Amino acid sequence: MTSKTPNGAINWPSSSGAPAVAVEPPLEQPLPPFEPTPEMIDFNEELTNALRACASTLYDRYTQYGDLGVLGWCNDFNELISAIETVGMDGALFTATRDEGLEACDQILRLELDIKKQLVLFFLSSQVARLRRFLG
Repeated sequence: MTSKTPNGAINWPSSSGAPAVAVEPPLEQPLPPFEPTPEMIDFNEELTNALRACASTLYDRYTQYGDLGVLGWCNDFNELISAIETVGMDGALFTATRDEGLEACDQILRLELDIKKQLVLFFLSSQVARLRRFLG
């Protein structure tokens, strides 16, 4: 039968009749503090700048080209979301970038766009939902 010592070690019985051997639990090493690389910092800044410009770029495309401009912008936005997901899965997405992404989604949803084609509206909504789902 096993027993524990006062310091948390486990005494394992010996089948040969020898005295029990105490096994010390392994000590957990604390993780070193996170130090982002300059490349991580630069890429997050680029993502933040792109997210800040999302709503105004979408509105400009809509005023210039109508529904087709929105559709083209959605393709660019899709690539931006893929880059954000890649950075996030690598564990290098900063909270400031995340917050800017959520703010961009809010700004896009508040735009007064009179999109005529339902398919374009669905595509735009799905892209915004995809980013919100990942960042949320």
